[in-house]
Amino acid sequence: MAEIKKLISGLTISLALFSIIVGGKVFAQVPPPCSLLYEQNQQLIKRYDLNGDFFISPSEESKAISDWLAGKISDSEVLVIIKFSRFECRIPRPTPVPSTITVISPNGGETWEIGKTYEIKWVAENVNYVGIELIVGEREAGWLIARRVPASQGTYTWTVPSFIPPGNNYRIKISNAEALFPSDVSDNYFSIVKPVVCSHQAPTLNIFPLSQTGFPGQLLIYRVYLSNLDSKECDPVRFELKAECPENWRCEISPELISVPPTQLGLATLRVGSLSNTPAGAYQISVTATHGADPSLFSRATATYVVSQREDPVSGTLSVDKTFAKVGEEITLTITAKDLNGVDRVMAYYHGKWNSQ
Repeated sequence: MAEIKKLISGLTISLALFSIIVGGKVFAQVPPPCSLLYEQNQQLIKRYDLNGDFFISPSEESKAISDWLAGKISDSEVLVIIKFSRFECRIPRPTPVPSTITVISPNGGETWEIGKTYEIKWVAENVNYVGIELIVGEREAGWLIARRVPASQGTYTWTVPSFIPPGNNYRIKISNAEALFPSDVSDNYFSIVKPVVCSHQAPTLNIFPLSQTGFPGQLLIYRVYLSNLDSKECDPVRFELKAECPENWRCEISPELISVPPTQLGLATLRVGSLSNTPAGAYQISVTATHGADPSLFSRATATYVVSQREDPVSGTLSVDKTFAKVGEEITLTITAKDLNGVDRVMAYYHGKWNSQ
């Protein structure tokens, strides 16, 4: 073994033909192409590229020989390292993968309101971290929004601060936070505007018709019209509708919750039925609409249900144009009928049967 160590330490290689002594034997070796040598032994060669400079230096070769003498690597492995070093082979450098950043939103045409929160979105490849800026016009730099955001996150939640002046020439710039490139900006300008103030108002409420007449136990239908008087900057509001009728009456409003946009009109249906033994008279019914965004805002409207008692029997008269007629001669009968409940039809009995008019 001492002889082998001595021989190895004094090893010389010819670039065309070289000999290597392993275990006391001499082997003639023709150098293979570097590319093939690397392809077949990538992990081993990379392990001994201790400096990371893509080739095996004399000191790195010596480290491989020391490991071989210590039994840490095999004969064939030390031969690979010696060949790669002595023939000045190079480890192929990795092909650079292009890095890209693309702004998705805002990308032009949007309107963002000061004080509201929005999502800044992008797509990045082979970038670790990004920085986000708000730029004005054609400037290259602007207000820093975020300095270091994981690129893979793809989105950043931003509340437009109050110190940003309103304008229509803003763009978002997203850059590689670890290098000068790549970067991207919004394709077109977007706008930042002042906060929009929403003004809530109590709704207006109307019941139609204002008065109806029905008999005891009769179901009457009313229409309820609700106007949302909120300013147009407000969101649609859900109003709660509640109907009130005399005790134990049927009293149904539909829908009970109605969503109405600002300055628009909503419609509901109110069904009211009196009791079968309700005395004649005028009875008040009402509907209350409460603002969903501010319960202190409400409106109330009223209508009247007039209960009228049925009158029986039907009254009427019958007259003829003559008191005597010959056989075959026509007689004209005049019938008048009166019913407070309404006349549907009149029937007369002649020729042995009832006839309807």
